[in-house]
Amino acid sequence: MAGYEPPPFRDGSSGRSGSTDLHTDLYALLHVSRDASDDELKRAYRQLASVYHPDKYPFPQMQDVAKDHFQRIRSAYEVLSDPAKRQVYDLYGIEGVVSGMELGPHLRTRQEIREEWERAQRRREELKAAMRTQHSSSMLLSVTAADALASGFQRFPRITGMHMSTQVQAALSDKDTLVLGGSMLMRRVAGGGSMVAVFRRQMDAYQTAELVAVVGIRTQLTLSTARQVSPSVKATAGVTWHADDGSLSLANSWTSQITESTAASINIGLGSRWRVGAGLSSGGLTATFVRRFSEHSSGRIHGRLGTTGADVEVGGSRKISDNSSLGFFVTMGLQGTLWKVRYSRGGQKVTVPILLSPTLRPAISVPAILIPSVTYAVLKHWVFSRWKQIREARQDREVRQKSAKQVWESMAEARQLQDMMTPVVTRRVTALQQRQNGNALMIISAKYGRLGGAGGEGERESRNESTNSGNGSGSGVVVVVVVVVVVGGKGKGEELHLELARCLRE
Repeated sequence: MAGYEPPPFRDGSSGRSGSTDLHTDLYALLHVSRDASDDELKRAYRQLASVYHPDKYPFPQMQDVAKDHFQRIRSAYEVLSDPAKRQVYDLYGIEGVVSGMELGPHLRTRQEIREEWERAQRRREELKAAMRTQHSSSMLLSVTAADALASGFQRFPRITGMHMSTQVQAALSDKDTLVLGGSMLMRRVAGGGSMVAVFRRQMDAYQTAELVAVVGIRTQLTLSTARQVSPSVKATAGVTWHADDGSLSLANSWTSQITESTAASINIGLGSRWRVGAGLSSGGLTATFVRRFSEHSSGRIHGRLGTTGADVEVGGSRKISDNSSLGFFVTMGLQGTLWKVRYSRGGQKVTVPILLSPTLRPAISVPAILIPSVTYAVLKHWVFSRWKQIREARQDREVRQKSAKQVWESMAEARQLQDMMTPVVTRRVTALQQRQNGNALMIISAKYGRLGGAGGEGERESRNESTNSGNGSGSGVVVVVVVVVVVGGKGKGEELHLELARCLRE
Protein backbone atom coordinates (compact mmCIF):
# COMPACT_ATOMS: atom_id res chain seq x y z
CA MET A 1 0.00 0.00 0.00
CA ALA A 2 2.96 2.28 -0.41
CA GLY A 3 2.02 5.64 -1.87
CA TYR A 4 -1.70 5.05 -1.24
CA GLU A 5 -3.61 8.25 -0.65
CA PRO A 6 -6.16 7.99 2.15
CA PRO A 7 -9.70 8.46 0.81
CA PRO A 8 -11.62 11.60 1.73
CA PHE A 9 -13.96 11.48 4.68
CA ARG A 10 -17.70 11.70 4.56
CA ASP A 11 -17.83 15.45 5.02
CA GLY A 12 -15.06 16.07 2.51
CA SER A 13 -12.67 17.39 5.16
CA SER A 14 -9.59 15.85 6.68
CA GLY A 15 -11.40 14.58 9.73
CA ARG A 16 -14.45 12.56 10.53
CA SER A 17 -17.93 13.83 11.03
CA GLY A 18 -18.83 15.01 14.48
CA SER A 19 -21.71 12.54 14.73
CA THR A 20 -21.11 9.15 16.27
CA ASP A 21 -19.88 6.60 13.73
CA LEU A 22 -21.90 3.37 13.54
CA HIS A 23 -18.66 1.35 13.74
CA THR A 24 -17.18 3.20 16.72
CA ASP A 25 -17.15 1.63 20.16
CA LEU A 26 -18.35 4.31 22.55
CA TYR A 27 -16.57 2.72 25.50
CA ALA A 28 -13.28 2.69 23.60
CA LEU A 29 -13.87 6.30 22.58
CA LEU A 30 -14.01 7.30 26.24
CA HIS A 31 -11.17 4.91 27.21
CA VAL A 32 -13.30 2.99 29.74
CA SER A 33 -14.42 -0.62 30.11
CA ARG A 34 -17.95 -1.81 29.35
CA ASP A 35 -18.71 -2.23 33.06
CA ALA A 36 -17.53 1.27 33.99
CA SER A 37 -19.54 3.08 36.65
CA ASP A 38 -21.18 6.47 36.23
CA ASP A 39 -18.38 8.16 38.17
CA GLU A 40 -15.75 6.57 35.94
CA LEU A 41 -17.63 7.70 32.85
CA LYS A 42 -17.92 11.24 34.19
CA ARG A 43 -14.24 11.35 35.17
CA ALA A 44 -13.11 10.06 31.77
CA TYR A 45 -15.38 12.49 29.93
CA ARG A 46 -14.14 15.48 31.91
CA GLN A 47 -10.51 14.52 31.38
CA LEU A 48 -10.92 14.03 27.62
CA ALA A 49 -13.08 17.14 27.27
CA SER A 50 -10.40 19.23 28.96
CA VAL A 51 -7.78 17.84 26.59
CA TYR A 52 -9.75 18.21 23.34
CA HIS A 53 -11.55 21.48 24.03
CA PRO A 54 -11.18 23.64 20.87
CA ASP A 55 -10.40 26.83 22.82
CA LYS A 56 -7.04 25.38 23.91
CA TYR A 57 -5.61 25.28 20.40
CA PRO A 58 -4.54 28.50 18.63
CA PHE A 59 -4.41 27.26 15.03
CA PRO A 60 -7.68 26.94 13.05
CA GLN A 61 -6.78 23.52 11.63
CA MET A 62 -6.13 22.12 15.10
CA GLN A 63 -9.31 23.73 16.36
CA ASP A 64 -11.32 21.91 13.68
CA VAL A 65 -9.80 18.54 14.61
CA ALA A 66 -10.28 19.22 18.32
CA LYS A 67 -13.89 20.34 17.79
CA ASP A 68 -14.67 17.20 15.77
CA HIS A 69 -13.21 14.88 18.39
CA PHE A 70 -14.78 16.86 21.21
CA GLN A 71 -18.24 16.46 19.66
CA ARG A 72 -17.75 12.72 19.25
CA ILE A 73 -16.72 12.38 22.90
CA ARG A 74 -19.71 14.42 24.00
CA SER A 75 -22.10 12.31 21.87
CA ALA A 76 -20.65 9.11 23.35
CA TYR A 77 -21.02 10.45 26.88
CA GLU A 78 -24.64 11.52 26.22
CA VAL A 79 -25.48 7.94 25.22
CA LEU A 80 -23.60 6.13 27.99
CA SER A 81 -24.63 8.51 30.75
CA ASP A 82 -28.32 7.80 30.06
CA PRO A 83 -29.21 4.43 31.67
CA ALA A 84 -31.95 3.62 29.13
CA LYS A 85 -29.83 4.51 26.10
CA ARG A 86 -26.89 2.62 27.55
CA GLN A 87 -28.98 -0.54 27.89
CA VAL A 88 -30.17 -0.19 24.30
CA TYR A 89 -26.59 0.37 23.12
CA ASP A 90 -25.32 -2.68 25.01
CA LEU A 91 -28.00 -4.85 23.37
CA TYR A 92 -28.40 -3.44 19.84
CA GLY A 93 -25.41 -1.14 19.32
CA ILE A 94 -25.51 2.41 18.06
CA GLU A 95 -28.09 1.41 15.40
CA GLY A 96 -30.62 0.76 18.14
CA VAL A 97 -29.94 4.16 19.72
CA VAL A 98 -30.21 5.97 16.38
CA SER A 99 -33.45 4.17 15.45
CA GLY A 100 -35.05 5.16 18.76
CA MET A 101 -35.38 1.70 20.34
CA GLU A 102 -36.43 1.68 23.97
CA LEU A 103 -36.57 -1.08 26.58
CA GLY A 104 -39.29 0.40 28.72
CA PRO A 105 -41.40 3.43 29.44
CA HIS A 106 -39.57 6.71 28.99
CA LEU A 107 -41.69 8.96 31.18
CA ARG A 108 -39.54 11.60 32.78
CA THR A 109 -41.06 14.81 31.41
CA ARG A 110 -44.34 15.81 29.79
CA GLN A 111 -42.60 16.39 26.48
CA GLU A 112 -41.10 12.91 26.50
CA ILE A 113 -44.48 11.40 27.41
CA ARG A 114 -46.11 13.18 24.49
CA GLU A 115 -43.37 12.21 22.05
CA GLU A 116 -43.57 8.56 23.13
CA TRP A 117 -47.35 8.59 22.73
CA GLU A 118 -47.09 10.15 19.26
CA ARG A 119 -44.56 7.51 18.19
CA ALA A 120 -46.86 4.75 19.45
CA GLN A 121 -49.79 6.32 17.58
CA ARG A 122 -47.80 6.41 14.34
CA ARG A 123 -46.79 2.77 14.76
CA ARG A 124 -50.40 1.76 15.33
CA GLU A 125 -51.60 3.72 12.29
CA GLU A 126 -48.94 2.13 10.08
CA LEU A 127 -49.87 -1.33 11.37
CA LYS A 128 -53.56 -0.68 10.77
CA ALA A 129 -52.89 0.54 7.24
CA ALA A 130 -50.81 -2.56 6.50
CA MET A 131 -53.47 -4.88 7.94
CA ARG A 132 -56.37 -3.16 6.20
CA THR A 133 -55.00 -3.70 2.72
CA GLN A 134 -54.10 -7.23 1.64
CA HIS A 135 -53.20 -8.09 -1.93
CA SER A 136 -52.98 -11.56 -3.35
CA SER A 137 -52.80 -12.99 -6.84
CA SER A 138 -52.28 -16.32 -8.52
CA MET A 139 -51.49 -17.54 -12.00
CA LEU A 140 -51.93 -21.07 -13.34
CA LEU A 141 -50.37 -21.83 -16.71
CA SER A 142 -51.16 -25.33 -18.03
CA VAL A 143 -48.63 -26.80 -20.47
CA THR A 144 -48.75 -30.20 -22.14
CA ALA A 145 -45.67 -31.99 -23.41
CA ALA A 146 -47.33 -35.37 -23.99
CA ASP A 147 -47.60 -34.88 -27.76
CA ALA A 148 -43.98 -33.74 -27.94
CA LEU A 149 -42.76 -36.83 -26.07
CA ALA A 150 -44.96 -39.15 -28.15
CA SER A 151 -43.66 -37.70 -31.43
CA GLY A 152 -40.01 -37.69 -30.37
CA PHE A 153 -40.02 -33.89 -29.94
CA GLN A 154 -41.15 -33.32 -33.52
CA ARG A 155 -43.87 -31.22 -31.98
CA PHE A 156 -43.39 -28.47 -29.47
CA PRO A 157 -45.04 -28.34 -26.05
CA ARG A 158 -48.13 -26.15 -26.11
CA ILE A 159 -50.16 -24.15 -23.65
CA THR A 160 -53.58 -25.67 -23.09
CA GLY A 161 -54.98 -23.32 -20.47
CA MET A 162 -54.38 -20.32 -18.28
CA HIS A 163 -56.08 -18.96 -15.24
CA MET A 164 -55.20 -15.68 -13.55
CA SER A 165 -56.84 -14.10 -10.54
CA THR A 166 -56.07 -11.18 -8.30
CA GLN A 167 -57.81 -9.45 -5.44
CA VAL A 168 -57.30 -6.60 -3.03
CA GLN A 169 -58.97 -6.70 0.37
CA ALA A 170 -59.32 -3.52 2.40
CA ALA A 171 -60.85 -3.15 5.86
CA LEU A 172 -63.06 -0.05 5.84
CA SER A 173 -63.82 -0.35 9.54
CA ASP A 174 -63.87 -2.96 12.28
CA LYS A 175 -66.98 -4.53 10.76
CA ASP A 176 -66.88 -3.56 7.06
CA THR A 177 -64.60 -5.05 4.41
CA LEU A 178 -64.30 -4.30 0.70
CA VAL A 179 -62.84 -6.81 -1.77
CA LEU A 180 -62.01 -5.99 -5.39
CA GLY A 181 -60.80 -8.71 -7.70
CA GLY A 182 -60.78 -10.16 -11.13
CA SER A 183 -60.09 -13.42 -12.91
CA MET A 184 -59.37 -14.62 -16.41
CA LEU A 185 -59.72 -18.16 -17.73
CA MET A 186 -58.52 -19.53 -21.05
CA ARG A 187 -58.80 -23.17 -22.08
CA ARG A 188 -57.80 -24.24 -25.59
CA VAL A 189 -59.77 -21.92 -27.92
CA ALA A 190 -62.31 -20.61 -25.38
CA GLY A 191 -61.87 -18.13 -22.61
CA GLY A 192 -63.44 -15.45 -20.52
CA GLY A 193 -63.00 -13.16 -17.57
CA SER A 194 -64.87 -11.33 -14.87
CA MET A 195 -64.53 -8.55 -12.35
CA VAL A 196 -65.83 -8.97 -8.81
CA ALA A 197 -66.60 -6.46 -6.07
CA VAL A 198 -67.65 -7.67 -2.61
CA PHE A 199 -68.88 -5.61 0.31
CA ARG A 200 -68.95 -7.66 3.52
CA ARG A 201 -70.35 -6.61 6.89
CA GLN A 202 -69.94 -8.52 10.14
CA MET A 203 -73.38 -8.32 11.76
CA ASP A 204 -72.33 -10.10 14.95
CA ALA A 205 -70.03 -12.88 16.03
CA TYR A 206 -72.03 -15.53 14.11
CA GLN A 207 -73.59 -13.76 11.12
CA THR A 208 -72.29 -11.89 8.07
CA ALA A 209 -73.96 -10.15 5.13
CA GLU A 210 -72.48 -9.73 1.65
CA LEU A 211 -73.24 -7.77 -1.48
CA VAL A 212 -71.49 -9.27 -4.51
CA ALA A 213 -71.35 -7.68 -7.95
CA VAL A 214 -69.93 -9.70 -10.86
CA VAL A 215 -69.29 -8.15 -14.28
CA GLY A 216 -68.27 -10.45 -17.12
CA ILE A 217 -69.74 -13.31 -19.07
CA ARG A 218 -72.40 -13.71 -16.40
CA THR A 219 -73.17 -10.30 -14.94
CA GLN A 220 -75.14 -10.58 -11.76
CA LEU A 221 -75.79 -8.97 -8.39
CA THR A 222 -76.15 -11.09 -5.25
CA LEU A 223 -77.23 -10.21 -1.73
CA SER A 224 -76.61 -12.99 0.74
CA THR A 225 -76.24 -13.71 4.42
CA ALA A 226 -74.46 -16.52 6.24
CA ARG A 227 -74.85 -17.70 9.81
CA GLN A 228 -72.90 -20.19 11.87
CA VAL A 229 -75.75 -22.21 13.33
CA SER A 230 -73.47 -24.46 15.35
CA PRO A 231 -69.75 -25.14 15.50
CA SER A 232 -70.12 -27.61 12.62
CA VAL A 233 -73.17 -26.35 10.68
CA LYS A 234 -73.30 -23.24 8.49
CA ALA A 235 -76.40 -21.93 6.68
CA THR A 236 -76.40 -19.51 3.73
CA ALA A 237 -79.30 -17.75 2.01
CA GLY A 238 -79.30 -15.21 -0.80
CA VAL A 239 -81.08 -13.61 -3.72
CA THR A 240 -79.46 -13.03 -7.14
CA TRP A 241 -80.42 -10.74 -10.01
CA HIS A 242 -79.23 -11.88 -13.45
CA ALA A 243 -78.51 -9.09 -15.91
CA ASP A 244 -78.83 -11.17 -19.10
CA ASP A 245 -82.57 -11.89 -18.67
CA GLY A 246 -83.49 -9.76 -15.65
CA SER A 247 -84.64 -12.74 -13.60
CA LEU A 248 -84.34 -13.33 -9.87
CA SER A 249 -83.35 -16.50 -8.11
CA LEU A 250 -83.21 -17.59 -4.50
CA ALA A 251 -80.57 -19.88 -3.09
CA ASN A 252 -80.20 -21.66 0.21
CA SER A 253 -77.48 -24.05 1.35
CA TRP A 254 -76.64 -25.97 4.49
CA THR A 255 -73.15 -27.31 5.10
CA SER A 256 -72.14 -29.67 7.89
CA GLN A 257 -68.55 -30.54 8.73
CA ILE A 258 -68.83 -34.19 9.66
CA THR A 259 -65.17 -34.86 10.25
CA GLU A 260 -61.98 -32.91 9.76
CA SER A 261 -61.77 -33.97 6.10
CA THR A 262 -65.44 -34.75 5.28
CA ALA A 263 -68.33 -32.32 4.75
CA ALA A 264 -71.96 -32.78 3.62
CA SER A 265 -74.06 -30.09 1.93
CA ILE A 266 -77.64 -29.52 0.73
CA ASN A 267 -78.28 -26.84 -1.94
CA ILE A 268 -81.72 -25.55 -2.97
CA GLY A 269 -82.34 -22.96 -5.71
CA LEU A 270 -85.66 -21.37 -6.69
CA GLY A 271 -86.40 -19.25 -9.77
CA SER A 272 -85.86 -19.51 -13.48
CA ARG A 273 -82.63 -21.35 -12.74
CA TRP A 274 -83.86 -23.61 -9.98
CA ARG A 275 -81.81 -26.50 -8.73
CA VAL A 276 -81.82 -29.02 -5.91
CA GLY A 277 -78.74 -30.95 -4.95
CA ALA A 278 -77.05 -32.82 -2.17
CA GLY A 279 -73.49 -34.00 -1.94
CA LEU A 280 -70.76 -35.46 0.19
CA SER A 281 -67.26 -34.13 -0.15
CA SER A 282 -64.35 -35.89 1.39
CA GLY A 283 -60.68 -35.16 1.27
CA GLY A 284 -59.87 -38.86 1.62
CA LEU A 285 -56.66 -40.09 3.17
CA THR A 286 -53.50 -38.02 2.98
CA ALA A 287 -49.96 -38.51 4.21
CA THR A 288 -47.07 -36.06 4.06
CA PHE A 289 -43.37 -36.43 4.84
CA VAL A 290 -41.19 -33.30 4.96
CA ARG A 291 -37.40 -33.27 5.32
CA ARG A 292 -35.59 -29.97 5.88
CA PHE A 293 -32.12 -30.15 4.36
CA SER A 294 -31.01 -26.67 5.42
CA GLU A 295 -32.40 -23.35 6.54
CA HIS A 296 -33.41 -22.49 2.97
CA SER A 297 -34.32 -25.81 1.32
CA SER A 298 -36.65 -28.72 2.10
CA GLY A 299 -38.04 -31.83 0.42
CA ARG A 300 -41.57 -33.25 0.53
CA ILE A 301 -43.42 -36.47 -0.32
CA HIS A 302 -47.22 -36.16 -0.34
CA GLY A 303 -49.72 -38.97 -0.98
CA ARG A 304 -53.49 -38.66 -1.41
CA LEU A 305 -56.25 -41.26 -1.76
CA GLY A 306 -59.78 -39.96 -2.18
CA THR A 307 -63.00 -40.05 -4.17
CA THR A 308 -61.46 -38.04 -7.02
CA GLY A 309 -58.39 -40.23 -7.46
CA ALA A 310 -55.04 -41.19 -6.03
CA ASP A 311 -51.68 -39.57 -6.61
CA VAL A 312 -48.21 -39.14 -5.14
CA GLU A 313 -46.28 -35.88 -5.26
CA VAL A 314 -42.48 -35.76 -4.80
CA GLY A 315 -40.42 -32.59 -4.86
CA GLY A 316 -38.81 -29.79 -2.93
CA SER A 317 -38.66 -26.04 -2.53
CA ARG A 318 -35.91 -23.57 -1.82
CA LYS A 319 -36.04 -20.10 -0.34
CA ILE A 320 -34.27 -17.77 -2.74
CA SER A 321 -34.86 -14.54 -0.79
CA ASP A 322 -36.53 -13.34 2.37
CA ASN A 323 -40.00 -13.24 0.77
CA SER A 324 -39.80 -15.59 -2.22
CA SER A 325 -39.38 -19.30 -2.81
CA LEU A 326 -39.11 -21.64 -5.80
CA GLY A 327 -40.37 -25.23 -5.86
CA PHE A 328 -40.40 -28.17 -8.26
CA PHE A 329 -42.65 -31.23 -7.87
CA VAL A 330 -43.42 -34.43 -9.77
CA THR A 331 -47.02 -35.71 -9.51
CA MET A 332 -47.88 -39.29 -10.49
CA GLY A 333 -51.39 -40.69 -10.30
CA LEU A 334 -54.40 -42.02 -12.12
CA GLN A 335 -54.63 -38.75 -14.05
CA GLY A 336 -51.13 -39.12 -15.46
CA THR A 337 -47.65 -37.77 -14.77
CA LEU A 338 -46.83 -34.09 -14.69
CA TRP A 339 -44.20 -31.63 -13.55
CA LYS A 340 -45.27 -28.69 -11.43
CA VAL A 341 -43.15 -25.53 -11.07
CA ARG A 342 -44.24 -23.14 -8.35
CA TYR A 343 -42.96 -19.65 -7.53
CA SER A 344 -44.34 -17.56 -4.68
CA ARG A 345 -43.47 -14.12 -3.42
CA GLY A 346 -45.49 -12.60 -0.62
CA GLY A 347 -49.15 -12.92 -1.63
CA GLN A 348 -48.34 -13.67 -5.29
CA LYS A 349 -48.17 -17.21 -6.58
CA VAL A 350 -47.35 -18.61 -10.03
CA THR A 351 -47.90 -22.30 -10.80
CA VAL A 352 -46.99 -24.00 -14.08
CA PRO A 353 -48.10 -27.65 -14.39
CA ILE A 354 -46.52 -29.48 -17.36
CA LEU A 355 -48.38 -32.63 -18.42
CA LEU A 356 -45.94 -35.36 -19.47
CA SER A 357 -48.37 -38.25 -19.91
CA PRO A 358 -52.18 -38.45 -19.58
CA THR A 359 -51.83 -41.95 -18.13
CA LEU A 360 -49.57 -43.49 -15.51
CA ARG A 361 -46.63 -45.00 -17.40
CA PRO A 362 -43.42 -46.12 -15.62
CA ALA A 363 -41.38 -45.29 -18.73
CA ILE A 364 -42.38 -41.65 -18.22
CA SER A 365 -42.65 -41.52 -14.43
CA VAL A 366 -39.13 -42.81 -13.65
CA PRO A 367 -37.32 -40.35 -15.95
CA ALA A 368 -39.64 -37.62 -14.69
CA ILE A 369 -38.13 -38.13 -11.21
CA LEU A 370 -34.52 -38.82 -12.22
CA ILE A 371 -34.00 -36.01 -14.74
CA PRO A 372 -34.87 -33.12 -12.36
CA SER A 373 -32.89 -34.72 -9.52
CA VAL A 374 -29.72 -35.19 -11.60
CA THR A 375 -30.10 -31.75 -13.18
CA TYR A 376 -30.42 -30.09 -9.77
CA ALA A 377 -27.39 -31.98 -8.41
CA VAL A 378 -25.22 -30.94 -11.40
CA LEU A 379 -26.40 -27.31 -11.24
CA LYS A 380 -25.86 -27.17 -7.50
CA HIS A 381 -22.30 -28.50 -7.73
CA TRP A 382 -21.08 -26.78 -10.90
CA VAL A 383 -23.20 -23.63 -11.11
CA PHE A 384 -24.77 -22.68 -7.81
CA SER A 385 -21.67 -23.50 -5.73
CA ARG A 386 -19.38 -21.58 -8.09
CA TRP A 387 -21.76 -18.66 -8.17
CA LYS A 388 -21.93 -18.70 -4.37
CA GLN A 389 -18.13 -18.69 -4.16
CA ILE A 390 -17.92 -15.77 -6.58
CA ARG A 391 -20.54 -13.87 -4.61
CA GLU A 392 -18.78 -14.52 -1.30
CA ALA A 393 -15.43 -13.46 -2.80
CA ARG A 394 -17.03 -10.24 -4.06
CA GLN A 395 -18.51 -9.58 -0.64
CA ASP A 396 -15.11 -10.24 0.97
CA ARG A 397 -13.49 -7.73 -1.38
CA GLU A 398 -16.11 -5.15 -0.53
CA VAL A 399 -15.58 -5.77 3.19
CA ARG A 400 -11.81 -5.49 2.79
CA GLN A 401 -12.12 -2.27 0.81
CA LYS A 402 -14.49 -0.85 3.37
CA SER A 403 -12.20 -1.96 6.20
CA ALA A 404 -9.17 -0.45 4.44
CA LYS A 405 -11.03 2.84 4.11
CA GLN A 406 -11.92 2.78 7.80
CA VAL A 407 -8.30 1.93 8.71
CA TRP A 408 -6.97 4.85 6.67
CA GLU A 409 -9.56 7.16 8.20
CA SER A 410 -8.54 6.04 11.68
CA MET A 411 -4.83 6.44 10.85
CA ALA A 412 -5.40 9.94 9.48
CA GLU A 413 -7.41 10.84 12.56
CA ALA A 414 -4.69 9.43 14.82
CA ARG A 415 -2.03 11.49 13.03
CA GLN A 416 -4.12 14.62 13.40
CA LEU A 417 -4.69 13.98 17.09
CA GLN A 418 -0.98 13.26 17.52
CA ASP A 419 -0.03 16.57 15.89
CA MET A 420 -2.62 18.34 17.99
CA MET A 421 -1.43 16.77 21.26
CA THR A 422 2.31 17.24 20.65
CA PRO A 423 2.47 20.84 22.05
CA VAL A 424 0.39 19.86 25.07
CA VAL A 425 2.60 16.88 25.85
CA THR A 426 5.77 18.95 25.32
CA ARG A 427 4.60 21.60 27.77
CA ARG A 428 3.72 19.01 30.38
CA VAL A 429 7.04 17.18 29.99
CA THR A 430 8.98 20.45 30.27
CA ALA A 431 7.08 21.49 33.38
CA LEU A 432 7.67 18.08 34.91
CA GLN A 433 11.40 18.23 34.17
CA GLN A 434 11.65 21.71 35.66
CA ARG A 435 9.96 20.57 38.84
CA GLN A 436 12.27 17.56 39.05
CA ASN A 437 15.47 19.62 38.43
CA GLY A 438 14.42 22.52 40.66
CA ASN A 439 14.85 25.01 37.82
CA ALA A 440 12.26 27.66 38.67
CA LEU A 441 11.87 31.29 39.68
CA MET A 442 11.07 32.05 43.31
CA ILE A 443 10.13 35.43 44.82
CA ILE A 444 12.03 35.76 48.14
CA SER A 445 11.19 39.39 49.02
CA ALA A 446 9.31 42.44 47.79
CA LYS A 447 10.19 46.01 48.91
CA TYR A 448 9.03 49.47 48.06
CA GLY A 449 10.60 52.84 48.79
CA ARG A 450 13.71 54.87 47.85
CA LEU A 451 16.93 52.86 47.51
CA GLY A 452 20.29 53.93 49.00
CA GLY A 453 19.37 55.07 52.54
CA ALA A 454 18.85 53.29 55.78
CA GLY A 455 16.02 50.97 55.87
CA GLY A 456 13.88 52.82 58.36
CA GLU A 457 14.71 56.33 57.11
CA GLY A 458 14.24 55.34 53.49
CA GLU A 459 10.89 53.89 54.25
CA ARG A 460 9.85 56.99 56.26
CA GLU A 461 11.07 59.29 53.50
CA SER A 462 9.20 57.24 50.95
CA ARG A 463 6.04 57.44 53.02
CA ASN A 464 6.46 61.17 53.55
CA GLU A 465 7.15 61.85 49.93
CA SER A 466 4.24 59.71 48.96
CA THR A 467 2.04 61.61 51.37
CA ASN A 468 3.31 64.94 50.15
CA SER A 469 2.83 63.88 46.59
CA GLY A 470 -0.68 62.84 47.39
CA ASN A 471 -1.28 66.26 48.97
CA GLY A 472 0.05 68.00 45.91
CA SER A 473 3.29 69.38 47.45
CA GLY A 474 6.13 68.69 45.02
CA SER A 475 6.88 65.67 42.89
CA GLY A 476 8.00 62.27 44.08
CA VAL A 477 9.18 58.95 42.78
CA VAL A 478 7.89 55.58 44.02
CA VAL A 479 10.35 52.75 43.39
CA VAL A 480 9.15 49.18 43.69
CA VAL A 481 11.91 46.59 44.11
CA VAL A 482 11.21 42.87 43.70
CA VAL A 483 14.11 40.61 44.61
CA VAL A 484 13.98 37.17 43.00
CA VAL A 485 16.42 34.29 43.06
CA VAL A 486 16.95 31.91 40.17
CA VAL A 487 17.15 28.50 41.77
CA GLY A 488 18.85 25.63 39.97
CA GLY A 489 19.55 27.65 36.81
CA LYS A 490 22.66 29.10 35.29
CA GLY A 491 22.43 32.26 37.35
CA LYS A 492 21.95 30.48 40.65
CA GLY A 493 22.61 32.77 43.65
CA GLU A 494 22.41 36.01 41.59
CA GLU A 495 19.86 38.59 42.70
CA LEU A 496 17.81 40.32 40.04
CA HIS A 497 16.48 43.76 40.91
CA LEU A 498 13.43 44.76 38.92
CA GLU A 499 12.61 48.42 39.32
CA LEU A 500 9.37 49.99 38.31
CA ALA A 501 9.31 53.79 38.55
CA ARG A 502 6.35 55.96 38.12
CA CYS A 503 6.46 59.73 38.31
CA LEU A 504 3.57 61.38 39.95
CA ARG A 505 2.93 64.92 38.94
CA GLU A 506 0.28 67.37 39.86
